[in-house]
Amino acid sequence: FIPYEQFSNVTYLAKGGFSEIYKATCSYDTKEFWDNQKKEFETKNVRTIVLKSLNNSKIISNDFLNELKNYFQCSNSYVLKYYGITQHPETKNYLIVMAFASNDLHSGNILVDDPNSPLNASIGDFGISKPANSITDTKEIYG
Repeated sequence: FIPYEQFSNVTYLAKGGFSEIYKATCSYDTKEFWDNQKKEFETKNVRTIVLKSLNNSKIISNDFLNELKNYFQCSNSYVLKYYGITQHPETKNYLIVMAFASNDLHSGNILVDDPNSPLNASIGDFGISKPANSITDTKEIYG
């Protein structure tokens, strides 16, 4: 969990079906990767990040929290980095804190580092496909 007070210059970027996207400056040291020699996480002070505000997420289901946990566990150099979650102090909605990518994430959500090599692509967005307060066993279709 990252305290919301760690973010400044929060600027609205876009709105989706279940979220709003903001760009912000972060003063929080994030754990980037595990250093086997030092036996500790290397940290980095992230400058620009994205806040993905989940609509109506004051109360979120355990299933949704498990889905978020899966995103965080998929951390590698090919997946856009998720740093944690925070909560807006006024709306009480939860926000996913993730790396900022200046590319167009709506074009297939694939970021290519080297256009000559298909092996250098990163997934930019897993696309949360249901409201944050929903339960998995519902039969409704979202997306």
